[in-house]
Amino acid sequence: SKGSAWPFLKTMLSRNDVDRIYYVTIERNEISDIDLPKWMNARVTHVPISVPLRWPEGVYKIIEFLRVRQLLLKRIKDIQVHLVVARCSPTSIYAIPTSQKTGVPLIMESFEPHTDDMILSGIWKRFSMRSLVSKHYEERAKEYASFLITVSHLYADHLVSEGLSASKIETIPCTVPLNKFKFDEGDRLEVRKRLHIPLHATVGIYSGKFGGRYYDHEAFDVFKGAFEQSIFDEFYLILLTSDSIDAIYKRLERFHIPKERVHVCFVDHQEVPAYLSAADFAFSMLKSNSARKYCSPIKNGEYWASGLPIFCTDGIGDDVDIIQLNRAGVVLSIERSSEVHKALLEMKSLIKEPGVRQRMMEVALEHRSEEQIERIYDGIFQRLGVANAEHHI
Repeated sequence: SKGSAWPFLKTMLSRNDVDRIYYVTIERNEISDIDLPKWMNARVTHVPISVPLRWPEGVYKIIEFLRVRQLLLKRIKDIQVHLVVARCSPTSIYAIPTSQKTGVPLIMESFEPHTDDMILSGIWKRFSMRSLVSKHYEERAKEYASFLITVSHLYADHLVSEGLSASKIETIPCTVPLNKFKFDEGDRLEVRKRLHIPLHATVGIYSGKFGGRYYDHEAFDVFKGAFEQSIFDEFYLILLTSDSIDAIYKRLERFHIPKERVHVCFVDHQEVPAYLSAADFAFSMLKSNSARKYCSPIKNGEYWASGLPIFCTDGIGDDVDIIQLNRAGVVLSIERSSEVHKALLEMKSLIKEPGVRQRMMEVALEHRSEEQIERIYDGIFQRLGVANAEHHI
């Protein structure tokens, strides 16, 4: 995604030993719709590959694979590319054959057990062709890639326990631009005024979808608990979601949540920081499963960068340990509904602590800063022997 890929591009552009970057993306829409930022200067060549969704899924995936692979091979042959960086595990299906055929070193970034996650979330069938092919290339990536960059230290440790060399494994969590998400008092006042939320009210915020990889009805059960009179004196909820507003309101009615105190918004990502500044804490509603403990939700980094403690479901990457060690939120096992009330009371106490907002921003600085990208790639470039020389990526 833009939020996770662009920090890497910015970091590479800051390096004197990177002469040019070929930024390859797979586009589901028309290429003319792509809006690139101004900072992507002449050293970045965007190579969008359009694969419109007009065929059955099986045919579509075959066409996508062949088109992407053909273009990558042609591009690497036409120019001198010194390094292939593939972002997220699913891209291994394109990157591994390309790297093997050309002999160009491969770095798998944001590497996680994506296939297991999709299966355990109920999105893919365990023995579907999609799952089998995806799992096959994830396993090949472990063997073939020069470096694997995980998003959690837990998964890095797991890979070492599988027998992989620790020397080829690094960890970079999903970083965020801290200045962009920094708390802004002016935004807080403006958003609350526009949404008719009293300044003294307590505001919780959730940014994301419902269903699939995220809790749905369970999340609304938690939201309902926050409206109980014995928790917060006056509670409001902001939902930043692309889900159907009608579907959201049906859930509010089902769980007897007062609609007049819930604001459902679908906003551009550039507007999200202002809404986070208006809130006092955030909900993170990813489903827990055995693969999710190896992930790194970018939303959590955005919440902390804005100074928000996180009401987080258990078993989510390194973030659970970060929360518990730094009192950076409250961890909840959502299957234990009896614990919701106690967890919300703990959050009430946490947000009243002096300096809590600044402390959360310091957590973001330590664990989600984009400076981690530069530090890790400095070491990787040295070990690959490509530092201090002009190269194409």
